[in-house]
Amino acid sequence: MQRSVHNDNQNRFERDSLTWQVYLFVGFFSFLMNVLGPLTPFLRAELNITYTQAGLHFSAFATGMILMGLLGDRFVRLMGSRQVLWTGALGMGVGTLVLMIGHRLPVTVGAAWLMGTLGSLMVSVVPALLAGRHGDNLSIALTEANVTGALAGMAAPAAVGALGRTALGWRSSLLLPVAFLALMLLVFRRDVRLAPERQAAAGEGGAAAAPEQNSGRLPRVFWAFWALVLMVVAIECCMSYWGADYLEQAAGLKRADAALSMTLFLGAMALGRILGSGLVRLRPARELIVYSLALCALGFGLFWATALPVLALAGLLLIGLGVANLYPLVVSLAIRAAGEQTASASARCTLASGFAVLVLPLLRGGLADWTGIRRAYAVVPVIILLAFILLQNAVRRAEEQAAAPAGSMMNG
Repeated sequence: MQRSVHNDNQNRFERDSLTWQVYLFVGFFSFLMNVLGPLTPFLRAELNITYTQAGLHFSAFATGMILMGLLGDRFVRLMGSRQVLWTGALGMGVGTLVLMIGHRLPVTVGAAWLMGTLGSLMVSVVPALLAGRHGDNLSIALTEANVTGALAGMAAPAAVGALGRTALGWRSSLLLPVAFLALMLLVFRRDVRLAPERQAAAGEGGAAAAPEQNSGRLPRVFWAFWALVLMVVAIECCMSYWGADYLEQAAGLKRADAALSMTLFLGAMALGRILGSGLVRLRPARELIVYSLALCALGFGLFWATALPVLALAGLLLIGLGVANLYPLVVSLAIRAAGEQTASASARCTLASGFAVLVLPLLRGGLADWTGIRRAYAVVPVIILLAFILLQNAVRRAEEQAAAPAGSMMNG
């Protein structure tokens, strides 16, 4: 019977109020996550800090992601999905204001941690909420949500680059997401929920798994896809967090122009996700992941192999198209592999993202201080190769799980 319901949902994909709230909050999170990269050159100049010290902002953000990746499903059980969604959004807004007024490294790093922690609490429920609402259409819903995220992420470097040229300065770009949050509160004021409710704790609209559904161990095939989530997030954050610095230091662009040029990468991601929302209805997710990784490899060859700005920007565009759909596609496969444990699986996917965002900026920042930013980018082709290998492993495990008796593939 449940399978029949999902098949019916697949024939009519409908976006209700909750779906739009989720989409818009993904955009809110994406803007603030992607704004840290374009802000880095300005922070380094204003605070007089090294690449490694600048990387602490990304690492603090990632530490919050890891924390919520471990604990997010517990908050869902205690508070309910919608409460988590709105509480996390408001908390991320507070962190944004602290970053905007901070003029010392400990303050700005602390603000990044607050944004990462509460923002990740918010997005940790997104796959579970969309799975509960859209069933077998999860791939479509996640891809559409990430279209919103890509469009908002594209606006981040544009805002920093444009406002950084004016007397208002780069800090004024952080007023935009704060104003957006105020508008969300106004438009969806009847849906705002902060206090825990018994009904919500049991599962908001079926999106948040009941406690007993989260008590078991996630299957091995989920963890195979989890490792792939880590790799694809690593590719994206390598480009979005340090791309502006690379274009300034290795490709010779001016600081404001380098920040503004990252709009090309995020714009390509937005275009890729718009195209992907249609392709996912036509082609299997696994096949699209292979094509996406191949496009990333091709684009990175152009980006890294030459110091010519035109070719570097062309490569950046191709990488953006390639990386665009990797995260939603891989997460959708991971959530499906988790069976009924959608809340736990959603939180653990946030954990994978957090590990990638924590390790890669510190690794690349340290390598850049030691060998220069161009050589430090050598980690990216290694990550792409690992992603190809991990995809084959995950697909093999998924096929084994499909062929095995129920319960025999659970992680021991």
